[in-house]
Amino acid sequence: MKLTWMLFGFVVAMCLVVGIAVSLPNAKGGYGIANASHRAMLCTGSQQDDGFVLVLGCLMGLFQLSFLVGCLVLGLRCLKAWRALAGVFIVGAVIYMAVFLLIVAFDLKNVSRQTPAMIFGFPAATAIMLFVFWPMPLYFIVVYAATFWHWVVTRDDMQRFQAWMVVRSRRREREN
Repeated sequence: MKLTWMLFGFVVAMCLVVGIAVSLPNAKGGYGIANASHRAMLCTGSQQDDGFVLVLGCLMGLFQLSFLVGCLVLGLRCLKAWRALAGVFIVGAVIYMAVFLLIVAFDLKNVSRQTPAMIFGFPAATAIMLFVFWPMPLYFIVVYAATFWHWVVTRDDMQRFQAWMVVRSRRREREN
């Protein structure tokens, strides 16, 4: 299957998830408890989260992560050894998705608890988000930086650019 069609499929899947989420009926009285200071704002209160909404959120996150990594891999096709580098991106995507699913699992587990599990003074899902999920793009940045001269700008590209610059500078000299 072509990568471009897979990316298109992820976009369609994300649209479907958003469409389903928007079409869901609201809970009686909305979600949460009315805020004492701001009547239009709801505070978290009784845990009336719908499990289906959590599943939709989980699917949306997985589709977004798949789309992100698919877009990163899209530029690899021009390389001779693109499959090996694509494997590095796929490993990163699997780790990224596993961390995301861990956050969802802790969130789901905390719905039934009065006090959530704590890590470093934060609820577990928040701690994983702060200390693991947010820094995860560094993995892709390191891969990009390590492969820049092979993937983004090759030696052939630099030689063609330098030849073009020589031709351009000669034209300018003739014009002046």
